[in-house]
Amino acid sequence: MEKVVLCEACQKNAMDVVEDTDEPKQPYQLCQPCHKRLLNNSLRPIEWYNLAVLHSPKQFLLHDDFYGEDGQAFQSEDDVIVTKEDKAPTLQDVRQDLASLINFSITRWFLEDDVIDALKQHDQQRTLDSVQSRFDETQHIEVKSRMLEIVADVLGTSAAGWVRELVNQADEEFLYPLSWAMTHCAKGNRPVLVEQCSPKILHTDKSEVENTLNDYLQKDGVPRVKTNVSTILNNKEDIFE
Repeated sequence: MEKVVLCEACQKNAMDVVEDTDEPKQPYQLCQPCHKRLLNNSLRPIEWYNLAVLHSPKQFLLHDDFYGEDGQAFQSEDDVIVTKEDKAPTLQDVRQDLASLINFSITRWFLEDDVIDALKQHDQQRTLDSVQSRFDETQHIEVKSRMLEIVADVLGTSAAGWVRELVNQADEEFLYPLSWAMTHCAKGNRPVLVEQCSPKILHTDKSEVENTLNDYLQKDGVPRVKTNVSTILNNKEDIFE
């Protein structure tokens, strides 16, 4: 018997509609009612949350023009009735379960300090295994980038081996998050990492680094990103060729 594919939003009904996203390899897979609510900016909070986990909250039709971080619809074309079961989980709800906590981290506009602190309470090797698995499973750049942010802000040098593996296969679109991860993985282990990875990381000419990072900054100019870009540029002699 063929396995039924469930709607990504409600995770209850069978999927029968495929809607394109900004990532051609990973479209939305929805039931008819959730598809209608998606197009009408009327998703229930838990439906928005489930889609944001898979596609990131920066995806078209999910981003902050239409929804808050709790999944509240801002520009709904229909009345959105929210029951207790329809609410999106909070950090308090998920902090004890690693998989659920990583899901929650993906739905944030940026990786917040309280989420970082909660992730640090979990075993580092289990966290690294979960991050690697999620990185490999998704096609979305934003979700992959969030996994690299966790590497940088939570795991540090314990993820150095995996970061080294990513260096030789990364594209320019990963320049910012991989550089930030590399900077943190090098702390306390700089001589080894510089010898093995630098100046080979991304094979990027130093003259191009600042323009590329500043382009990223234009897309995501929150204070945390500004600080991170500054740190990478201050260490670019060690990180880039």
